[in-house]
Amino acid sequence: MPPRRTDRNRRRGWKPSDSRESRTYRPEVAPSVPVQRRLALPSLTGLRFVAAAAVVAHHTVGWQAPVLGLGYLGVSFFLVLSGFVLTWAGSMRDGSQMFWRHRLARIYPLHLVTLLVVLALPVRTPAGATDVLQHVLLVQAWTPDAAVAANPVSWSLSAEAFFYLLFPLLLPALQRLSNRGLVCACVLLWLVQAEVALLLLAGTPLGHFLTYDLPLFRLPEFLIGAAAALLLSRGYSPASTPRLAWAAAAALGTVVLVGAQMSAGVGVPWSLSATLALPATIGTICWAAARDAAGRSPRALASPLAQRLGAWSFAVYLIHWPLLDLLAQALGRDEVGGLRWWWTPLVLVASTLLAAGAHRWVERPTERWVRHRGFRTSTSGVPQARPLSV
Repeated sequence: MPPRRTDRNRRRGWKPSDSRESRTYRPEVAPSVPVQRRLALPSLTGLRFVAAAAVVAHHTVGWQAPVLGLGYLGVSFFLVLSGFVLTWAGSMRDGSQMFWRHRLARIYPLHLVTLLVVLALPVRTPAGATDVLQHVLLVQAWTPDAAVAANPVSWSLSAEAFFYLLFPLLLPALQRLSNRGLVCACVLLWLVQAEVALLLLAGTPLGHFLTYDLPLFRLPEFLIGAAAALLLSRGYSPASTPRLAWAAAAALGTVVLVGAQMSAGVGVPWSLSATLALPATIGTICWAAARDAAGRSPRALASPLAQRLGAWSFAVYLIHWPLLDLLAQALGRDEVGGLRWWWTPLVLVASTLLAAGAHRWVERPTERWVRHRGFRTSTSGVPQARPLSV
């Protein structure tokens, strides 16, 4: 009599669960690592749409608007989340080549489609042949002119491509650090980024580019996200959780004060306020991931609607800028942004509807095609759980 499927699954490390979505595995890990870890993090998927909506609000009302003007912090959230999720999901399990292949399939097709659409539309972000070539090669964030040409929001994809290129080299270095070493690395990276922002912004004409668009400056955010994922997967928690909560609240309060200063015309730079917000960003991601890992995901973030919106968030991010550009022209405005706050939900709904179509007819088909031609199971012998999208 052949062995039952449940027996085979137990030998492979799988633990039966009530639903496919909550499937877990028990990897061969060191004693300091939790025995059981969930790969699916639905709360983080829901938060992705919240971050995308914040960016849309920022570009709609302008950076000087109270509260909504702070939406540019959503980009920092995406960069930290990228490092966190790629590390948590074990994206390097199948080797560097497969990792790069999957990452390219994730970001490049929609980027290329939106670039072609933008070039065909009468948008007011001119792009020369050199700028277009840099966008095609995903290196536009390395030069100030190309970073704001064509579809300006795609500069973050250039940063992501840089992070993906380094990830196979940097992840093993982080994995060799102890918990204390990872915490120290996070604090050091945070302080270095803040110090660099202060130094480069002092009387530098290219200060905004060097401390906001340049991928090398944003690398610490990605690494902090990866380090946080390693700490959480090892079961690390601060000695005093209330202190961590107060620290996150203090950081968030600092960001609010910075936003108020910017609204008053004091002019605190974006890069500095984004750096100050990193503790709050990390705290939010770790809180949501810990709830998911414990099987207590917040309903608002883990609901089917939130999951669908989160899956569309990448397309929302890429589509909203050309839509805002066309809207500004229709209203006779000289530049994007500066609209009344009530335009934000209208632009967000329109971007979401377009994103739903882009996700269905561009993102999903290309990812399925790549995964069908790639490896179906992990080379380590551990069955693949439902993949996480970044």
